[in-house]
Amino acid sequence: MNRFELEHINTCIQWKSGGASALAIPMPGWLFTRCLKLELVQIHNWKKVKTMKIQLSLCLLLVTGLIAGCATEKESTLQAQAKISKADAQATALAKFPNATVKDCELEREHGRIIWSFALNTPDSKDITEVNVDATTGSVVNVEHEKAK
Repeated sequence: MNRFELEHINTCIQWKSGGASALAIPMPGWLFTRCLKLELVQIHNWKKVKTMKIQLSLCLLLVTGLIAGCATEKESTLQAQAKISKADAQATALAKFPNATVKDCELEREHGRIIWSFALNTPDSKDITEVNVDATTGSVVNVEHEKAK
C-alpha cells in the first residue's frame, strides 16, 4: 500500500467511526474499494445538491424578472391607451381640492375603466382623499375619503 491509500483508509475509518482518530490499519482491497465508492457517491451527491441550488436560484431570478416585466408592460399598455396626461388629470383632481397636495399617483384599470388615481393630503385633515380621474374623458369618476393610519 502506498501513502495515499493509507491516508484514505485512515479517513474512511475516521468517517465510519464518527470522526474518532484512528491509526492506519491495513484492510483488504475490497473494503478499501467500498470505502472509496461511498466517498465518491457522497461527493457526487454534494455536487448534485450544489447544482440544484444554483438552478433553483436562477429559476427564481428568472420568474422575478418575468413578473416585474409583466407589471411594467401593463403600465406602458395603460399609458398608451390613456388619452388624458398625468398633468391634466392631476390639474382636474386638484381643481376639486385646491389646497391639497398629491401624495401618490398611479394609472390603473378599475371596473373596466382606465383611471388616474390620486391620493391627496388636505391641510385641514389628516385623512387621505382619493380622487379617480377617467384617463379617457378627463372627468372625475370617484372621490373617497380614507382614514389616516
